[in-house]
Order: sequence, then structure tokens, then C-alpha cells
Amino acid sequence: RVDDILQFITDFTVDVEGVGDVCSFSVIDFQKHGNSSYGSPYDSPRNQRSSQGKLEKSFLRYVHDRYHHSHETDLK
Repeated sequence: RVDDILQFITDFTVDVEGVGDVCSFSVIDFQKHGNSSYGSPYDSPRNQRSSQGKLEKSFLRYVHDRYHHSHETDLK
């Protein structure tokens, strides 16, 4: 189990300038982790994708919340 965790960290860590090392899924890189079954324009290798379209769903949730909040401000 520990070996699996360490391998995940090795495989899915990227350096973001000004931030440092982060999980590659957190930068929402569809080219690297996208799954076309969930609307991504890219279809990455199965072992590089998130489970059940979680990357695509997280992106949509983030964009929807930002859109919704920006329009609430316009209405006030």
C-alpha cells in the first residue's frame, strides 16, 4: 500500500512555477488526464485518467460556480 502511494506521488506530481509541486490533477490538464467519455476534447491513456470523469466534473462545477456567482453580483 505504501509503495502504491509513493508511486502515485512520483507519477502525478508536477511543478507549477511560483507554487511548487502539486498533484497534476489539480491543474486540470485535460490533455494529460482527459476522458472523452465525459466531454474532454482529449482521450488520455486509461492509467492517466481520473475515475468516472472526476476531473471533468470538477472543472464543470468550478466553472458553474464562478459563472453563477458573477451573475448574482450583476443582479444586485
